[in-house]
Amino acid sequence: MPDLTRIPSDLEASLSGEGFRRRRRLVVPLLTTDPKGFPRVALLTMGEVRANSPSQLAVAVRAGSRTAFNLVRRGTVTL
Repeated sequence: MPDLTRIPSDLEASLSGEGFRRRRRLVVPLLTTDPKGFPRVALLTMGEVRANSPSQLAVAVRAGSRTAFNLVRRGTVTL
């Protein structure tokens, strides 16, 4: 069973350091769930998603957006 609390090493490398600087034109789907359990998708650029460590992901989304609300409420996402 995969460890779902850690970012896979190849994805972490793509979202941090040199991979982060080279891939600015890619779009990453970020999935959250709303209070009723429905999935919500936000399309983020590589400049808006950053792997700080194998277990920590930082995202930049607009304050007051559904994505921000769902992130604060659940604290989990799917990339």
